[in-house]
Amino acid sequence: MKKTSFSVLVLTVLAFVFSLSYQLNGRGEERLLIKRPDPPTVTRNISREEFQAKRQRLLEQRTRRQEIHGKYASKSKRIAADNTNAVDIVLDSSYNHWQNGLGDVYMTAICHNAGSSYAAMVEAEVTFYDVNQNYLGYDTGYVYGGTYNVQYGSGGYCTNELAPGEYGFFYVWPDISYADAYYYSVSFTAEDSTTYPWANAMLDFDSYVYYTDYLGYLNFYGDVRNYSSDYVTYSTEVHFAVFNNDNTKVIDVDWGFVDGSSYDSSTSAIYPGTGEPFDLWFLFAEYNQSSGDYLSAFEWFEDNYPPLPDVIYPFGTFDTPIDGSTVSSSISVTGWALDDSGIASIKIYRGSGNNLFYIGDAIMVEGARPDVAASYPQYPNNTKAGWGYMMLTHFLPNGGNGTFMLHAIATDIVGKTTTLGTKTIYCANANAVKPFGAIDTPTQGGTASGNSFVNWGWVLTPQPKHIPTDGSTINVYVDGVYLGHPTYNIYRGDIAGLFPSYANSNGAIGYFYLDTTPYPDGVHTIYWTARDNAGKSDGIGSRYFSTSNNNRVGQNFSKAKPRVKMKSISQLNSVPNDYLMPVEVKRGFNEDIEPQAIPMNETGINRISMEELDRLEIVLSNQPDTGGHLYSGYSVTGNKLGPLPIGSTLDERKGIFYWHPGAGFLGRYNLVFVEAKPDGEMTKKNITVEISPRQYKGIKE
Repeated sequence: MKKTSFSVLVLTVLAFVFSLSYQLNGRGEERLLIKRPDPPTVTRNISREEFQAKRQRLLEQRTRRQEIHGKYASKSKRIAADNTNAVDIVLDSSYNHWQNGLGDVYMTAICHNAGSSYAAMVEAEVTFYDVNQNYLGYDTGYVYGGTYNVQYGSGGYCTNELAPGEYGFFYVWPDISYADAYYYSVSFTAEDSTTYPWANAMLDFDSYVYYTDYLGYLNFYGDVRNYSSDYVTYSTEVHFAVFNNDNTKVIDVDWGFVDGSSYDSSTSAIYPGTGEPFDLWFLFAEYNQSSGDYLSAFEWFEDNYPPLPDVIYPFGTFDTPIDGSTVSSSISVTGWALDDSGIASIKIYRGSGNNLFYIGDAIMVEGARPDVAASYPQYPNNTKAGWGYMMLTHFLPNGGNGTFMLHAIATDIVGKTTTLGTKTIYCANANAVKPFGAIDTPTQGGTASGNSFVNWGWVLTPQPKHIPTDGSTINVYVDGVYLGHPTYNIYRGDIAGLFPSYANSNGAIGYFYLDTTPYPDGVHTIYWTARDNAGKSDGIGSRYFSTSNNNRVGQNFSKAKPRVKMKSISQLNSVPNDYLMPVEVKRGFNEDIEPQAIPMNETGINRISMEELDRLEIVLSNQPDTGGHLYSGYSVTGNKLGPLPIGSTLDERKGIFYWHPGAGFLGRYNLVFVEAKPDGEMTKKNITVEISPRQYKGIKE
């Protein structure tokens, strides 16, 4: 077949093909990514070194898989060709695509299982010939894309299997000149997976796969979650096939390791019930020339470790409020907890004699306590050890006046409980002088969606002061960014009945229409502040909530990957520090104050201190928005890069970072921001934020 005929008849709708194959498997719609956003304006050229690095990675992977295949070949049961249950893999030549990979031919293609048996260890062998049909050489590639996975032997290598009718993809990159390759042939080998058990581990994407523009090229990232009760150790990989805009060719395939945790001798374990990140990009898939249809797959080595013996109880700390504090209004109740089998809940109680009275459930917050994650790397959900709960003290007995003892009790997934600690607080709401209230929706840890989600809350202040009824002194913040004022002065009977002596009690309710669609699906923070006519102000509730819009891309928000992206600590370390441009900081919620410059120490670190529940606005540069500068930001824990913290927003063009840490964030946070200038030069700023427990200065502050 001539190279000019490699791309033949175009199937009318690729989506129909995939929907058919997924229907045969009973799942798969979750494997498709959504339509990408508008094409970007930033492009770049791929260097020869990057091509060589990817080619070497693919060749090493091929060698490793051939060794593994040979190891298990003696155990496999080959199916005779005339068996009625035989495996039958067919090439869909319409989707073949050839590219020049550093002078070599690089082939991507699709095939499907036309037989009646589930096929495992499917391998494509592609042989190439020159224009005179002289043999040039061959390469082999495993087929990825199967919905389920099978396991070889009692433990070890697992592979995707193709169900009858299911589609998969493969790629080969032989050491054969692109100019010489003229004809080709493909043959398949496979095994009937009925001779092997399904893998003990059950891996799938944790929520969604995100994707974005990496300087003109497609970038995928996300988490792989282990839904089983077994540990997955050693190597876990994800593979993706990317289609062109016409959905007629697989224009590129890439794979990446999942960056796991430490367990036993492994440094890439995925604990039961947890997710671990992956991040990959494509050499050939230009962002604006790639469609919204992709295929995905998993491959992994597995040692089938059972869960750790449950021999200990939950452990951790109860950190805030500070024991013996005099408080009023809303306070944060925080700490951290871990367990060898996993934490199921953290419940807050009020103690009275020998009795406990339930107050509420704390939220476990991803990334809230990097110090704990670094100290206990072997425990499941160690990056989600921090917990927090916002408590409105007015709902304690006697209107929140008197002495109270709080208890924090952790329960693990097998039902064992531990009291993490107790705190005695002195509540004096009768003498409080600041506004107070609460957010009602979204609920604590709840979900919001759509472009008109109704964010309800209520605000009161002590007599003789009042809150302006137009809501002009009530402010709504999401992820540290001011959004506007709620509509205020609405009557609600329960609030009027509970607080009859307070100003605005007959019109305490307000609401704000929140457009959740620009935010990537995931956890965010929402916060209200209020100021009365005497100038007294305070926070009115703070809570975590999740957005759910099937939205995998959010521009300029902390969960979204930036356009200028570091992929490793070593790459980040190669970027020089910016010693010229000072960092300026605003603390709190007063939008009228001017930012203040903070000094950089001799090691190039800018240190910022704040109390819990405060707000930061960090100005990274004085460049105008139209200056063509781009910014990216990361959290650094040990030798790992991570996304910016929950509750934060980075404006990647203006170079402004907003952060309102919610309840549970305490300790030290190492952040790094990279600035890419229009000429391609990059510099970075290292910022350490120290969050300390809130010091209550007295009720009449």
